[in-house]
Amino acid sequence: MARSQVRQNSIGYTQTTQLFQATLAELVKAKYTFTILRDPYSRIYSCYLDKMVDQTAVAWEYHALTNYQTPPSMLTFREFIINLKSQLRGNEHWRPQVDFLVYADYDDFFCVEEFSAAVKILRQRIGFGVQDARKLTKHGTDQFDPIGSDEPFADVPAHEIAALKRSGRIPSARQFYDAPLIAEVGELYSADIALYAEVIKRPLIFMPPNTDPRRPPRSVEGAARRVRVRS
Repeated sequence: MARSQVRQNSIGYTQTTQLFQATLAELVKAKYTFTILRDPYSRIYSCYLDKMVDQTAVAWEYHALTNYQTPPSMLTFREFIINLKSQLRGNEHWRPQVDFLVYADYDDFFCVEEFSAAVKILRQRIGFGVQDARKLTKHGTDQFDPIGSDEPFADVPAHEIAALKRSGRIPSARQFYDAPLIAEVGELYSADIALYAEVIKRPLIFMPPNTDPRRPPRSVEGAARRVRVRS
C-alpha cells in the first residue's frame, strides 16, 4: 500500500487522539500500519457506563453540549443515545471511529473484542509490546459481575446503575438495548458498522435493521477497502 494515500478527513491528517499526533512525513514513511476497532454497540454501551454513569468530566461536558437538560445522575441510556444525533462529533469517546482513520487502508485491522490476539500478532510482527492496563484502572465491563436477569435498563437513571457498579455488578449490553435503540445506533454509526463488518468479520452484538448479514457493506464514505492478509 502506498503510504502517500493518507486520508484527508474532517479532523485533518494527523489528529487522531490527544496521545498520537504524527507528522505527515512520519505517516507517509510508515512501514507498517494497524488500527484497532470496536463493535459500535459495545463501544457506546461502555461509554455510557464508564463516562456517564460514573459522572466523569466527560459526563459534564456532555451535559453542557446538551444545554444542561438532564443532570448526569439522571441521564438514562436512551436519552444519551437520542441526544447523540446532534452531538455525534462532540467528543472522541462517542465520535464515529471512521473519523479517526488516517490511511485509506491498513496492513492489519484488529478489534477490542479479540484484543489478546492483536497483542500477540503485534509482538510477533513488529516486536511491539502492549500493556493492558484495564485491570489496573478498573476500566472495562469485564471488571464487574453481570446481573443474572433480563431486566431492561434503557430507561434506568445513571445514579441507580452507579449503585449497582459500586456493588460490583452491571447490566449487560443486551439489557440496555431494545429494538428502537438498536436501530438508532445502527443509523448513527452505520459507517463504523460497515467497516467492522468488512474488515473484522466478527458478528456484532446486534444486527441493525435492513442489513443482510451475508453481504456486509463494501465501503466506508465511498472508498473501497482492500485488506492485505499477511502470513
